[in-house]
Amino acid sequence: MRRFGKIVVKPNKSNPKYIEASYPTPVDAFGQWPGLAARQTTTFPLTPEGRDDAAAWLSAARKRIDAGVWQPERIIRRREREKGMTFAEFVDKWNRVRLESGVLHEGTTRLSEYYGRILCRRFGHMVLDRIGPKDIEAYDQELAAETTDHERRVRLLYLRQILAAAAKPDADGHSVIKRSPFDVRIPPVRRRSETEPATAEELRVIHDSMPRHLRLAITLAIAAGGLRIGEVCGLQRQDIDRSIAAPSPSAGPDSPRNARSPATRRRRPADARSHCRNPSSRKSKHTSTDGSRTNRTHGSSVDESASSTTEIRRSHYRACAATS
Repeated sequence: MRRFGKIVVKPNKSNPKYIEASYPTPVDAFGQWPGLAARQTTTFPLTPEGRDDAAAWLSAARKRIDAGVWQPERIIRRREREKGMTFAEFVDKWNRVRLESGVLHEGTTRLSEYYGRILCRRFGHMVLDRIGPKDIEAYDQELAAETTDHERRVRLLYLRQILAAAAKPDADGHSVIKRSPFDVRIPPVRRRSETEPATAEELRVIHDSMPRHLRLAITLAIAAGGLRIGEVCGLQRQDIDRSIAAPSPSAGPDSPRNARSPATRRRRPADARSHCRNPSSRKSKHTSTDGSRTNRTHGSSVDESASSTTEIRRSHYRACAATS
């Protein structure tokens, strides 16, 4: 008779199909991992080697209990599965869990998947626990030489978030890596005291740099002469008055449909506010000094002669990397 645990054949002696080994769960483990079964169990093939493996499994469990380092079998099995997990495999799992949670906006999920693919080009083949601070520093130097400050900042933010998620313990206290190797300083956001109006060529770059499914937002913003991003996203069919040259944003911050308290309402610039509300001011804003007019109704083009008087500002397109 065994001193620790037991080994039996299942489902019964008259019809044996496999070997089952089990032992009582340590009493002090229930406080750390609530919901544990009364016994820890695993199965082995019905062979002489299988019986030897079962005996070795019980012996290893006994040693972990005596040494005070025992953990539930599910955590040990998970650690074995994740021991060689690559960065790409973890990013796929991370994005899938975030998507299934249902708490993220569709746009946030899309960005997460997009930057996950970009980061996998550099780290995807690497085993997660083999990524070190030097690898991240080298990547940061590459970004500084090849991309804009904005793009560098966003990629580093996502990389830090992914590695932090890999180092975060779950409900069982298990994490894929012990600690995040990310210790690179992320460049701060550079803010200007005053933003210069975008030129006609810059507007074209902004429009062409946006994802195809978002370019209509730039067209609408140009057509209205300075809509905020929230107003563009809130436009509805009834907001488009075809008798005038530009849409009227009834879903803006001052609209009853989007009413907020005075303390949290963010005021738009006076020029953009009057431009959206007064049709006559739209005409003056869209007329250049030499009398030529810009076709803003469809946002198909921006007149070079009117670029000096347009009040559309880059701050309205903060989400676009082309303005960084």
